[in-house]
Amino acid sequence: MSHSSEEKILSGISHLGVILGWLGAGVALLIYLTQKDKSSFTGDHAKQALGFQVAIIVVFSILGVLTAGGMAGNILREGSWGVPFPPLGFGALGLLGILRLAVIIYAVVAAVNAFNGQEFKYVLIGDFVDQI
Repeated sequence: MSHSSEEKILSGISHLGVILGWLGAGVALLIYLTQKDKSSFTGDHAKQALGFQVAIIVVFSILGVLTAGGMAGNILREGSWGVPFPPLGFGALGLLGILRLAVIIYAVVAAVNAFNGQEFKYVLIGDFVDQI
């Protein structure tokens, strides 16, 4: 089935919103709410993007709390601002940066699929999001 340019663009934008964090989840939600009855293609993409972004926000919030707790523990224990997990070389903050980059790349892959008029489901959460 051929999809209009508007459907493809809105679908892609819903995935690329991950770059904006919380605001991007709002963009995906807005696209989903306004387009779900007009276009199942755009609605499905926006729902997948929203589910992915909410999952990412939860994961990064947990990792942020753990990282801050590790840094606070280092300060209390050693009196220094050491980054948690120093045996890994670049610490937890470096790992969070790499994970953030991977999330953005994965969202770009999803957006490219949307711009090309192809369906897309995120790994691990895609089937769960479809059931909602």
